Amino acid sequence: MVSCLMGRPRTYLEPRRATAVRLPVSLHERLRSEADLRLVSANLLIERAISEFLDRLPPAGLGAEGGS
Repeated sequence: MVSCLMGRPRTYLEPRRATAVRLPVSLHERLRSEADLRLVSANLLIERAISEFLDRLPPAGLGAEGGS
């Protein structure tokens, strides 16, 4: 009985902060489907995708966004 009151154990070291993101329905469905196929959470897929995207960004001011 005590175990059901404790919740899931943490699987991360860094504190978390919730962020709301609005997705088109089609992208949301695709995300859920891919997460289900891989037996992981949609949140895990989102975290990994955002981290990879940010790692690939060029330094601010050097990218194609807003160039002259």
